[in-house]
Amino acid sequence: GDIRDLSGTLYFYGSFLGANDVINSPYTVQANGLYSSNYTITYFDGYLKIDLNEVYVIANDITKIYDSIPYKDIPVSYQGFQGNDSSANLTGSLLNVGSSLNATSIGTYLIIPSNLFSTNYNVLYKQGTLTIIPAPLYLNLQSFTKIYDGTTDIDNNNLQSNIIYSISGIINNEIISIISYTAKFKRHTAG
Repeated sequence: GDIRDLSGTLYFYGSFLGANDVINSPYTVQANGLYSSNYTITYFDGYLKIDLNEVYVIANDITKIYDSIPYKDIPVSYQGFQGNDSSANLTGSLLNVGSSLNATSIGTYLIIPSNLFSTNYNVLYKQGTLTIIPAPLYLNLQSFTKIYDGTTDIDNNNLQSNIIYSISGIINNEIISIISYTAKFKRHTAG
């Protein structure tokens, strides 16, 4: 006997046709359509198993200027979706479980995404960082004059009670004041 003993057209059917998700896996694969005058053909079902793929939820690194507002955002990007899948295929609510949540002070904090799920993907996370940098603050002093004495010194005792200045760039009406200072002229020469 050789292959010429088989006739017909082999075809496959079963639940695997159109299979595209993990949740209903495994799918049956069945065959039929061949016959032989010399053999009795018995077909055994097979199975198609679809395993989870991986998708990454990547926290984006963020730098923001100090504004005294607690940090709540969790900007992310995604890698690994197949076909037309997108973040819409994930369930759950994206959460930040890192030290950046509610951070307000100058410093570097972790952004750690969490709490997303999928029936077709193993959801993996990559952390990012939030860096809060100082906000600019501007101190505008009045002009001072002194009589030439060959030094850059200013009589700070008299100046301290008479100094006039303004501060701009204050965030959210925070109270900022100058506690102590020493004033000097840049040059000791007249002019």
